[in-house]
Amino acid sequence: MINESFNSGGITCTWKTIESLTGIHIDHFVKVDFTGFKGMVDAVGGVEVCVPEAINDKKALLHLAAGRQNLGGEQALGYVRARYSLGDGSDIGRIQRQQMFIASMIKKVMSGETLTDPTRLFGFLDAATKSVTTDPGLTPGVMRDLATSAQGLAAGQIHFITTPWRYSLVHPGRVEWVQPQSGRLFKIVATDRAITGSGVKGGQARVPRSKIQVEVRNGTMRSGLATLVAVQLEERGYHVARIGDASRRPYPTTTIAYSPNGAAKAPTLSRDLLASRPLPVRRATTGRLVLTIGDDWKGLKPLPRDDTESLKGFDATHDSCTSA
Repeated sequence: MINESFNSGGITCTWKTIESLTGIHIDHFVKVDFTGFKGMVDAVGGVEVCVPEAINDKKALLHLAAGRQNLGGEQALGYVRARYSLGDGSDIGRIQRQQMFIASMIKKVMSGETLTDPTRLFGFLDAATKSVTTDPGLTPGVMRDLATSAQGLAAGQIHFITTPWRYSLVHPGRVEWVQPQSGRLFKIVATDRAITGSGVKGGQARVPRSKIQVEVRNGTMRSGLATLVAVQLEERGYHVARIGDASRRPYPTTTIAYSPNGAAKAPTLSRDLLASRPLPVRRATTGRLVLTIGDDWKGLKPLPRDDTESLKGFDATHDSCTSA
């Protein structure tokens, strides 16, 4: 995992890891600690966020009323670090919230004329440089020049997009980049091209249930179980191509067999099941998935309240209140 590179070799190792994985040359790095983050937020007079529901998070020491809030440094740190009390409790949800926070911060810096006001600009840079670590080439002077060069840049030209990803079948609980979409995104960044009009969509890559054919096989001695499961899958939008019994019974473990052509579809079905094991069939060519129900069958997961498609990119004009 990428964050293990930081634990193993520090920021330099992370720098080289990202370069090698993405093919994007990185000119400079900035490592921001908690104190530096709070200082930058305070330097711009706080950052506005939208809180759909009141937050009372004891772990993050965060207590906020619902609605628009202007967060100071301490509150902002709790907001971007909170996980279990906000959204779905995942790291992915926290990443999206952090992107929206940075977008709001950028919007305030640009609309508040920080870039064109030397006093404000140096105040912001002073706060930024007190508690951050940079490579030797990224001096305060270079930072100032970068900031002033952005004076003609509009907030709508600054885009945030999450690398296309999916939950891993091989390593449960982990995520992995989706190719070739991720490769196209990295190439756009590496060659300094605009993301708009590229056709690249960020966030979780999901093959819709309506585009997935499933063969259901009963590997248990429970009569009619395959038919019952097939009905449940069809209710969720899957196309059940065949129903039958497994070649041998009882079958101990529920499996999802898939070929290289079906690899992108398997995570969708896996996420709908309470328990299953991936079974890649390297030489197969069919795009159909084969669900073999084993003695460990636990059923389907309840549908989440927000069963929407993948996260999309957004620019720095994004208003989290209007989209909440």
